[in-house]
Amino acid sequence: MPNLDAAIDVVNAGGRPGPGILVDTLHFDRSGRSVEQLARTPPSRLPFAHVADAPVQKSYTTEELLHAGRSERLPPGEGEIDIRRVLEHMPDGIPVALEVPMTAMAVAEGFEAVALRVRQAASRLLRD
Repeated sequence: MPNLDAAIDVVNAGGRPGPGILVDTLHFDRSGRSVEQLARTPPSRLPFAHVADAPVQKSYTTEELLHAGRSERLPPGEGEIDIRRVLEHMPDGIPVALEVPMTAMAVAEGFEAVALRVRQAASRLLRD
């Protein structure tokens, strides 16, 4: 989905109460939508979130978008996405997953090192 408006239209068009929208902080930030729009979305439509971080810039090439989406993201709090603000506008008690592909570090240092770095970053973000 290109943005939250399009996702809302799709789940509403189904005419059923069950379908929800997975909010991914990377893709949400790059879609140009505001967190206030999340606050106006029925909480039942926002059952889950993926959290990752990245540098923020005015525009991105297709190659940059694909690379971040598939191969390399930053742990929460190590980039420029306002993750806290996004999560503040999500319903309380929903599952939040850390989706942080870090291919280069995994190859160089192993998956355990990646998991440790991501966990520590998430802990710092939530603690601060």
